[in-house]
Amino acid sequence: MKLKLSRMILAGSIITMIGLSIFMWINDKEKIKIEELKGSKSALEDVNIIFQNVQNSYKTTKTTISKDGISKDNFAVTTPNRFSDAQDLITNEDMLNYSQGIVGTYQYDNYVGVVSVGIHYTNETSNDEKLEIVATVMEENIETGKLTEYTIPLDTYFKNSGDNGISTNTVPIRYEDNLYIVVGVDIENYNNINTYENQIEESRIYVYKLDLENESSENILTKSLSKDGESAIGYNAAFAKDDTAYFVNTLYSKNDKYEVKRETQLLSFSLKTRKFETIELGKDGESNEEEELDGLWNIFKYYLIDDKAYFIYDYIGGEKFEIREMEVDLNTKKIVNKEIAYSLEFDDSIKNTNSMSYTIENIRCIDNKLFISIETQKDTEASWDSRPITTSYLYIVDRNSKKTLYAVKGNIENNENSVYDGNISLSVVK
Repeated sequence: MKLKLSRMILAGSIITMIGLSIFMWINDKEKIKIEELKGSKSALEDVNIIFQNVQNSYKTTKTTISKDGISKDNFAVTTPNRFSDAQDLITNEDMLNYSQGIVGTYQYDNYVGVVSVGIHYTNETSNDEKLEIVATVMEENIETGKLTEYTIPLDTYFKNSGDNGISTNTVPIRYEDNLYIVVGVDIENYNNINTYENQIEESRIYVYKLDLENESSENILTKSLSKDGESAIGYNAAFAKDDTAYFVNTLYSKNDKYEVKRETQLLSFSLKTRKFETIELGKDGESNEEEELDGLWNIFKYYLIDDKAYFIYDYIGGEKFEIREMEVDLNTKKIVNKEIAYSLEFDDSIKNTNSMSYTIENIRCIDNKLFISIETQKDTEASWDSRPITTSYLYIVDRNSKKTLYAVKGNIENNENSVYDGNISLSVVK
């Protein structure tokens, strides 16, 4: 009996070791490959770069780069993607995960919070003709780590139909010891393509004062920006500075050829003055047979330094990655410089590749250095279900000299076959 038991234990141990070996082999196959392209890690100073391959809840490979070196963890706990300053103060993992959606962050004293606004669905209201929007607030005490969640009705209703929807853009502001939210809303009709070839019926701005303790709200004002789809605000960049909320707003019109034209403006609302103001940022470009399209087509990313906003309004990949940036003075409400340019060197693996797409994922300014995250996707013809080969790049650029101080890239080591369950994400954490 003892011999039989020993053999069973031995067999179980062998099976466990084989299983563990297979698991580690699979995990090792899908580890992140890091390649330093230029410069020195010392440029990071007290900032960490985190590459992750999040395959599922139980399997995350993580590589952390600091000024002191590179460390790897093949069995890590997922770190929520973090790029903004406010999120660096958040310590609660639930709140960090929540803050990754389309939500605004705020901070005061020892507290940091995130706010989102959306339709409130319940079993009781699902068949109602109208549905209310609510504000969901999560606030953390940084000292104690205590997390409190609030659900606040806004007493604002929209048509409930499978053909209708809304997109929202929320900017929270702490002003005179109260929490306000300025909400940009696009009201959509999915079955209607209006005269400007989009599905927006109307765009509005709502301003609410929130009472967290009593989970109630007060509507301060409502402003219609446009009807018939002449404006779009819900998916554009938005941020707060002091007592003022800012929204990038797209305006639609038609020229004498009845072609749709777009203008981009920065719309602001001050809680102190209760006034709206606009800064004209630019128009989309004209084109002819000899010239390429020019002008301002979109605001992709932004960052703030003191009273200046910097907007990334154009970029293109190829031999180099070229970025165009606009500087706007929020005090004088004028464009200071529209000719700022950054040129980033790619490695030889993707130069002269026509089947490549490029996206600026994030941008952040720390100590006058830009941390620019770029994702590339290269199409592959390995099989009918092949996925693009994805690579994440991180550049640290000196804003004054425009020189790249450090550049690194990461990808999944076995993704040449483009068959893997995870996706690579990149964080910059100070």
